[in-house]
Amino acid sequence: MMVTAIFKHGGTLDKFLGDGLMAIFGAPKPDINQEENAVRAALEIQSELDEMNLSKTLNKLPEVHVGIGINSGVAIVGNIGSPQRLEYDLRRPLPLPRCPPRRAAWWFCGNAH
Repeated sequence: MMVTAIFKHGGTLDKFLGDGLMAIFGAPKPDINQEENAVRAALEIQSELDEMNLSKTLNKLPEVHVGIGINSGVAIVGNIGSPQRLEYDLRRPLPLPRCPPRRAAWWFCGNAH
């Protein structure tokens, strides 16, 4: 459900992190509506989760809860690492003249306890 919403709204799944995930909007393909698309994906996930939890409640099963945080700003996005090990990633930048930052929206979604 979450990954489908991310892709539907133009996001890129960056990584799974334990019981969470990180998505990027606005990279690798630029998107002038990246913040709006990140919010739309988050709202869709919340809506689908509400429907799923209604069904769980009716069946006397425990609900699932998530926390979604959205950040937006300048970031270094791309293949980061060395020739032996590259990883597509996002980093908050220190200004580097040969590595221009770009705007991106990203968010982390994980299990809320």
